[in-house]
Amino acid sequence: MGVVDRHARRPHRHPDRSSHVTDLILGLHAGANSAAAIGHPGRLLYCVQEERLTGAKGYMGFPTQAVTACLDHLGAKPDDITHVAYGSRSGATEHCPREEFLRRLGTFHRRPDAAEQETALLADESPAMQNRIRGHLADLGITAPVSFTDHHLTHAATAYYGFRADPHKRYLVLTCDGFGDGACATVSLWHNGHHHEIARTDLRNSIGLLYFWTTHAYGFTPPEDEYKLMGMAPYANPERAVEIASIYARYLTLDASRLRFVRHTAASLEQSWPAIAAQLHGHRFDDVFAGLQLFTEDLLRAWTAAAIEHTSIPDVLAGGGVFMNVKANQRIAALPEVRTFAAFLFSLGCSGPTSPDSSGPMSVIWVDVPMSALD
Repeated sequence: MGVVDRHARRPHRHPDRSSHVTDLILGLHAGANSAAAIGHPGRLLYCVQEERLTGAKGYMGFPTQAVTACLDHLGAKPDDITHVAYGSRSGATEHCPREEFLRRLGTFHRRPDAAEQETALLADESPAMQNRIRGHLADLGITAPVSFTDHHLTHAATAYYGFRADPHKRYLVLTCDGFGDGACATVSLWHNGHHHEIARTDLRNSIGLLYFWTTHAYGFTPPEDEYKLMGMAPYANPERAVEIASIYARYLTLDASRLRFVRHTAASLEQSWPAIAAQLHGHRFDDVFAGLQLFTEDLLRAWTAAAIEHTSIPDVLAGGGVFMNVKANQRIAALPEVRTFAAFLFSLGCSGPTSPDSSGPMSVIWVDVPMSALD
């Protein structure tokens, strides 16, 4: 059976040329699994990931071909774009080939500047990154203003606007991933299109990065193979899984409010990974996967239950790469405190169908909401 190039064979459905397409919004993500989407307020018209056009799996870098494809699909010109939305305020934007990415992971914990880089990632803003994005857009003839929205706010907005059944209803929205814009998790209340953030966990306490580095340590490729660990977890010995879960629990728990994750070590979890790996050494791989999964499920359930108790809101929406763990979602939904639960699993621009991502979200939910609502 031959491989079908879906984008080459699918006929473009251009809008009626009698009314030229203008006042377009372009949505972008330029990290891992970079992508572009285009539409009007309230209506998505076309979106595509860069990997589909380049053939490079999980393409990392500015989505030049995807932006061009969005314009071509509509028969639009660069100056028809009146606004650009980017779902992070910091992060990588330059192309990093897959082989180079894996090489960097292999040497990460031996780098003398790793701690300094981590400190830089805690910054809220990255003017240099934002200028690079504007430069890439200018190279394509796009000069429209660009809004850079907080990474976790974008995850939360995707879940809220994607799943809210009633705009007048209050929702508890949780986000959790590897990291983005210095954070790895948030708890917020959303109501009538407005949001109030209650708690935020910084990236040094990331449960997503625990999953990331475990995936890498056992010969798989993060951030795309985490689902394989989740899938093998049920085949392990349950008693040995509890033992492994206790190892992870020595490093991460919830703080006194139970609304934030907090590490037990002075060093970040990512910097502590070699010590964690040493304690896992000698254990069966399936037991490690089962223990990690059990630890993840139990900690997320405790966090969710605490957030519901704090807000008195039993209707929960979730976004971010950690919530692509469907087994954990199943156990969260079964909590007696939860009335309804939905997780946005396929936010375009996340780092894979089941992985804790450290790239960036790009909402493909297009709504009539002013950009100022996400400021």
